[in-house]
Amino acid sequence: MTAPRRGLGIFYKEPTPGRVKTRLTPPLRAAEASELYAALLSDTIQMVNRESLLDLVILFDADEPPGWRPAAPADWLHLPQAGVDLGERMEAGLGELLNRLPGGRACLIGSDAPLLDDQVLESAFHALAEGADMVTSPTPDGGYGLIGVSRKPPDGLLSGIAWSTRTVLHETEAAAHRSGWSTARALPCQDIDTEADLSVFLTKLKAENSEQQANSAPATRRCLARLLAAGRLRG
Repeated sequence: MTAPRRGLGIFYKEPTPGRVKTRLTPPLRAAEASELYAALLSDTIQMVNRESLLDLVILFDADEPPGWRPAAPADWLHLPQAGVDLGERMEAGLGELLNRLPGGRACLIGSDAPLLDDQVLESAFHALAEGADMVTSPTPDGGYGLIGVSRKPPDGLLSGIAWSTRTVLHETEAAAHRSGWSTARALPCQDIDTEADLSVFLTKLKAENSEQQANSAPATRRCLARLLAAGRLRG
């Protein structure tokens, strides 16, 4: 029997100074935060491009009007994000993926979790294959860096979530349970939104072995190395 097809969406926006990673300014200047975001997005795209078991990838542009496009494989689709708030946009993105892959499974990620890798993706799709209606990859701040579904979300599933708070994961799972959905958790990841996140990430990089250093987030590592060398960050 053929396995259900896999779709992945990546939410992104143009790395314009003053519009991306604003919670990192300070300690960074707006242009430096933009440079870091561009590196994070590049690493995300390259990681996904190495994932050979995906049937569909869609880049969802948050800019209005959409226009700028990051460097990505030619067969990936580019679509605007649809919806008023983040919850609506996520529901729409997951629905779009499933509409294009009837009977398939879909996951959605952002572009600011540099160590979200193929193992995290595989664990998420495995959870969906085992029967979960929704899967998330928890982050240390109480949110998640990935959300996946095995069927189309009901309208309003993600409405009323207090985004950018420590209760995001809890509220999302509670909303799924109220809709009669089962939930599971994939391997965890970490996104970089604040100075505290960045400090934790730099500490993790110091503790890595040489194989990990060679295989993950090269653009982000180069960007952070420049900022550290320039005295803009403290390692």
